[in-house]
Amino acid sequence: MKRLVFLFLILSLSGCAVNPVTGKQDFVVLSEEQEIQMGREYNAQILRQYQIYEDEKYKTMFNQSVSL
Repeated sequence: MKRLVFLFLILSLSGCAVNPVTGKQDFVVLSEEQEIQMGREYNAQILRQYQIYEDEKYKTMFNQSVSL
């Protein structure tokens, strides 16, 4: 039983990293490189599915609704 608790403790601590914003320990599942790669993949997928509006009318309308 003690070995199991010790193993769990070691595995839990190995997944911790310091959050640069809060300065506290956080449990980390993915490495920073993995997060960046996922972001790039999702960005490409979103750009394929949705179009980017360059029309100033839409940009203004969006910015007004977001700032409310």
